[in-house]
Order: sequence, then structure tokens, then C-alpha cells
Amino acid sequence: MSTSSRIITIDCQYIQKEFAASYLRIEGEQAVFIETNTTHSVPLLLKQLKDEGLDPENVKYVIITHVHLDHAGGTAALMQICKNAKLLAHPKAARHMINPEKLISSARKVYGEKLFDELYGVIGSIDPSRVQVIDDGQEVLVNDSVLKFIYTKGHATHHFSIVDEKNDAVFTGDTFGLFYPILQKEGFFILPSTSPTDFDPKEALISFKKIADLSVQKVYPTHFGIMGEKTKAYRMLVEQMGFYEQLQKKYHDSQLDQKGLKEILFKELIKFYQMKYPKIDLSYLDLDLKINADGIAYSIKKVQSDFS
Repeated sequence: MSTSSRIITIDCQYIQKEFAASYLRIEGEQAVFIETNTTHSVPLLLKQLKDEGLDPENVKYVIITHVHLDHAGGTAALMQICKNAKLLAHPKAARHMINPEKLISSARKVYGEKLFDELYGVIGSIDPSRVQVIDDGQEVLVNDSVLKFIYTKGHATHHFSIVDEKNDAVFTGDTFGLFYPILQKEGFFILPSTSPTDFDPKEALISFKKIADLSVQKVYPTHFGIMGEKTKAYRMLVEQMGFYEQLQKKYHDSQLDQKGLKEILFKELIKFYQMKYPKIDLSYLDLDLKINADGIAYSIKKVQSDFS
């Protein structure tokens, strides 16, 4: 007899409400956390687990789609409490979870000491024996159902998505866009995420299609919550990525430094979204569009340096 399964969206309250999620998948007495957000969010994850009538010992797997700290910063703290859990991670992500020093150092340079501590808290290391490296296409059994992992580059080279056919679902991290509930009031809207340093538009388009071609219909992006309009999202993401590619070509030979290039690309993005999606509150997307501009700028500078 098949065991029923369900998915609970947990608001990690990172920066603001309904901005970043962790997902709790329960099947029988086995629990799986997908994404851990930050150390500060771990009590919220454990409270939800308790509210569902389960204990930390019931957690079989903790899964991160990639190591960006709004997805993986709380992993060590969660694993410390969930003693029976294995961490499932991309090979490149696993290294940073076992030894997070480089990850922490680079993030502290970006955010500064004070803001880093406020956002992420203490990030510990994880015993290698508790980390399982996941290959592209690998399947993992949870009770009587299967989770399948597919590599989805573009946003990050170490990103994968998790297909859960039993729940007609796919967990997409950042690879299939940012879907904020607050921006859905004036009609459907999704934004690609092109943060530095791994942004690659060609790989992003490949990943979009991988998700679009899956038989499952429910999409769970980390930002934020279940999305049922997979085909509409795919078309919107492809259209926006087409514009991002145009920007890459337009500024391919720019002699501006990355900061100057980022500033002009941000203005280009604002102009595009004002024209294409006039009902969207762009003030809500200010941070994301600055990050996207930075990712495009970084990719341009990387190509220039590769050919210099």
C-alpha cells in the first residue's frame, strides 16, 4: 500500500515575509528538508516539523539546491540537530558544506562583518560521512517514492533541481526564476535570477527547458512558494533571458569597469521592465535587479578576460 506524501512551505522570514522558503516533505514518518535558508531560520524549520508530529530523528535527508547562503546557510545548524539526516548536495556544493571557510570569507567581503552576522549567523562545517554527493540523473528513495536530481546550471554551476513525481512537483531553487506572491496581484510575473559569479545565459535557457519538459506541473522555487503556471513561467523567463543576452552583446566591448557596467545595465533593466511590465512594483525588485545587473556585468567581464 502506497504511503501518502505532502509538502509544506515554510516561510524562513529572511529579509522579509514570503521572500525565501524551505520545504518540508513528509511521507509516512520520514521527513526531508529542501533548502535550509540561514542559521536564524532553523528554529522555524524545527517548529514546523514538531507541528507535523515529527521529531528531528525523523529527518532522513537535508537537501540544498546550491550553496548560496539564502539556500544553504542553515545546513550545518540543522544537521547538528537532525542526527540521522544525510545531506544531499551537488559535488561542488558538498565541498563547501564540508569546509565552508572559503564560502564564509567571500560572503563576509561582500556583506561586511556586521551585516553578514545579522543575516547568516554562525555557519559550521559538516562531517564528510554525513554528506552524500549527488550525480546528474541520480534517484534517491524516500519510503516508497523516488526523488530524482537533475543538474540545472545557468544561475550557478553547482545547482540541481529535485523532481518529486509522487507530488507532481519539482523544487527549482533559483534556476527557474523568482516568484514573489506580492507581485502576483496584477497578473502573473516571474523574474530570472542571474547573480554573479556563475551566470551563463545559454545554460540558463537549457535549464529552463529541462524544467518545462518535465511531466510534473507544480513548481516550488525557493523564492517563493508553489507555482502552477509552468508553461507561462517558461515563456516569460525565455523572453527576459533573450533581453539579457542582447545586453551581453550590446556591451560586449565595453571598457567600463564592472561597477560602471553594473550601473548602466541596472538602468537598462529598469527601462525594460517599466516598458514590458508596467504594473509591476519595481521598488520590490530593486535588490534583485541590481544583483541581475551585476551578474550580467560579471559575465561580460569574464568573456573579455578569457579573450584578452
